[in-house]
Amino acid sequence: MGLTLAIESSSINYGVTLDGAETVLRRDDPSFTSIGGLVQTTLDEAGHTAADIALIAVNLGPGNLSSVRAGVAYANGLAFSLGRQVVGLHGLRVLAYTAAPDTDLPVLCLRNAGAGNVYAAVYERGRATLMRHDKLSEIAAEVRAAHSALIVAGSFRDQAIALLDGVDVTDSGVEVPSSLATYRLTVTPPADADWAPADVVSPINEQTAPFTGEIP
Repeated sequence: MGLTLAIESSSINYGVTLDGAETVLRRDDPSFTSIGGLVQTTLDEAGHTAADIALIAVNLGPGNLSSVRAGVAYANGLAFSLGRQVVGLHGLRVLAYTAAPDTDLPVLCLRNAGAGNVYAAVYERGRATLMRHDKLSEIAAEVRAAHSALIVAGSFRDQAIALLDGVDVTDSGVEVPSSLATYRLTVTPPADADWAPADVVSPINEQTAPFTGEIP
């Protein structure tokens, strides 16, 4: 049975997980060369070659646009060269699982969208019950009306907590998603079927959810 490779490039922390072993390196680290270099280093340290990879999973964002594009392009290129398939997962979903994989509480996930906006989603046991791109204050008002308790993950957690007055909020302390979460969602999702990953898609393109606007 071949290996599963998971790639995370939606933030400054690039991550590669190879069959459960995670390597993380900031892209501003002097030793960082490329996502491909990080994958090769991980393979070398594990005593494997790219030919041993059977499946590739990647975070589709949202996140840093150029970084997400680099990760997806690399995943597509590697899959094409090896004749393998790719699983693409929504970045906010990966963030929710990174922050709180086993909770029954809703998880509010936030990523910076620029111009004073955020990408936001609320996940309840893996199912998105809210997916928005808006001002944080507008999103907080909607979340406050719908939930009495939740966990917050991602960007602007302090600001979100301040805006969610009257809600019992737990700060997850998690800023960005991990490649390990992408790996686990792909290979060993929890028994709750809502956490099951998206269908295998290869190659990833503009017709791939979430680019089509579908809520995962």
